[in-house]
Amino acid sequence: MPFTVKIRGERFEEWDVVRAASVERKPFIGVICPQKQLSKEDEENENTPIMVMWFWRQEDIGQNVIRRDSQRLGTSFMPGSQELFLSEQRNLIPLGSVDSRACVSFPRDCPPAA
Repeated sequence: MPFTVKIRGERFEEWDVVRAASVERKPFIGVICPQKQLSKEDEENENTPIMVMWFWRQEDIGQNVIRRDSQRLGTSFMPGSQELFLSEQRNLIPLGSVDSRACVSFPRDCPPAA
């Protein structure tokens, strides 16, 4: 059974892309990872942690890495404000830090759950 969680009245599932609160001006964007289902009591606690896998913006990575990878892959990347990279970095975040769903398009041959 897939992981689901209700946050401020909205139902989220594993592999949903979400915006998470940040002390910076831009929100963090991540994917809810598969995990053990929460109890009703834990789901109602905003401090209960859930596992999220992060997207990185180009400015988070650095231009030298972007140039190197674009040459290695024989492609060019979209402008930094339009392209995110799914990382393998995962962290536990409190339920209360999830703001809303985010919309991220994936190439057809690379779904997030693959």
